[in-house]
Amino acid sequence: YTQIIDACAANGVVIEINANPLRLDLDWRWHQYALEKGVMLSINPDAHRTTGLWDMHYGIHVARKGGLSKEMCLNALSAIEIEAFFKSKKERNLVDKRSIAF
Repeated sequence: YTQIIDACAANGVVIEINANPLRLDLDWRWHQYALEKGVMLSINPDAHRTTGLWDMHYGIHVARKGGLSKEMCLNALSAIEIEAFFKSKKERNLVDKRSIAF
């Protein structure tokens, strides 16, 4: 997991906490490592039907167990904060593309 989390940190990738009770990955034991690396997490219900939306509470419990704070949970941010996050990511990607030597 360390290589995947490190790659996410290096590339500004958000990692999902899958709230389906049969999945619950990213495992809570890796949350602190991801947070220490500055990786934002997002809790998602993996809902393939509307009843699957009820699984969110499993993801929230796992996130709390792993020490996830509101500030590091993408879908707990306000709309303005989410917009700023993606704008920053987009700007960083543009800078990265310009720095590639041909």
